[in-house]
Amino acid sequence: MQVFKIILAISFAIIFVPLCGADIFFSDCGSEVIQVEAIHADRCNSTPCFFSRGQAYNLTVIPDYLDSIDSSDLIARVLIRGAEFEVTAKLNEACGLPCPIEERVFTPHIPVTIELGISLIRGPADLTLNSTYWSGGMRRSRFCVQVGIVIY
Repeated sequence: MQVFKIILAISFAIIFVPLCGADIFFSDCGSEVIQVEAIHADRCNSTPCFFSRGQAYNLTVIPDYLDSIDSSDLIARVLIRGAEFEVTAKLNEACGLPCPIEERVFTPHIPVTIELGISLIRGPADLTLNSTYWSGGMRRSRFCVQVGIVIY
């Protein structure tokens, strides 16, 4: 009976854990003030992530903290075969979290949804997420990260 439970637990882990997303490798491309600690991506456990054209993907960016902010901008781009394309990127909340953020928040989980257009070229690419945080009309901080992907 004990062996059956172990086999069942291993089977569950093999089937369902890849669907949850895990920390994936990324590189910093010019973050200022805040530092990204981790990125999770649905349906991706290691880079490069395999993303299909015409689909939406959820990523979670986890910086070390966010200070008081009242708005943010998010730009996502894909660099493929030397050409850069902007892709649709959305934050669930205007600041990544409910705005305004009045006190420092440590290790916030910022959900980002990207949508890859059907017209993107297939092949290896770099996905860049660049988010700038504002307070009182002044830039407070930003993160910029790149993740290796394969578009199919």
